Amino acid sequence: MEIDKYILSLCKRALLSSNESGKYTATLKNKVLKSISNYIHDDTKKIIQANNIDIKNAQKKGLKD
Repeated sequence: MEIDKYILSLCKRALLSSNESGKYTATLKNKVLKSISNYIHDDTKKIIQANNIDIKNAQKKGLKD
């Protein structure tokens, strides 16, 4: 899939999700956000490792900061 089509697909899905999530209660939204926060916290080490790989690859390609 071409990158522009992929990005457009993601944007469309995000819009649909946004429209649906507007119908949720504050309590449910807070539960979802807390769950996401927990996943990020639990996977912080993996996220940082993956980010470091991305940075090294970008540097090898000569991309600017």
